[in-house]
Amino acid sequence: MLENELKFRLSGQEDWTRISQALGQFREERQLNVYFDTEDLSFHRQGILLRLRYLEADQPVFTVKRAETIGRDMIIAEEEEKKLSPQEAEALVSDPGRFLASFPLPLLAEVLTGQKAGPLLQVAKLRNERRIFSGPWGELVLDRTDFPGGPEYEIELETDDLASGRQFLQDLFGRLGIQAQECAEPKSERLFRALGLLGD
Repeated sequence: MLENELKFRLSGQEDWTRISQALGQFREERQLNVYFDTEDLSFHRQGILLRLRYLEADQPVFTVKRAETIGRDMIIAEEEEKKLSPQEAEALVSDPGRFLASFPLPLLAEVLTGQKAGPLLQVAKLRNERRIFSGPWGELVLDRTDFPGGPEYEIELETDDLASGRQFLQDLFGRLGIQAQECAEPKSERLFRALGLLGD
């Protein structure tokens, strides 16, 4: 499935709360995201994300994502995901390479084919509080993410119409007097940089 996502950084908790209040009813998720890669992050360097997401109120979800286009404020990526049982999640964490080698997701099989990098490892974890809103503009989420240097706040809008979605967000920011920053950089990229894993 192709995912089109607009992403903006917010200045802090106050703007995050103001947008939440303006949008109204939401569904909340508390997430623990576990990222898998090789020791030298060979998948990340190819724009490929391998993630296990634990949710308080639902089954764990494994996601594979491959970025197609990254702009100033948007990411277009192929994405496939599948819910796991607790036993499957435990098996994935215990031996990522063995578990994923036979996992039934076509995109995963494609990105693993021909890989000659080192073994898959659990490389990082990230906690996130997410508020999810749905409307005619698509699915909008507000994230409060606990990075090593402190919490960061952002807004993401998944939409089939990037131009209309961008206009909706600009109108929302203008109405609330919010200065949001274009930021399509994935959370995993920021996390790996904060942990010193990227070597830059």
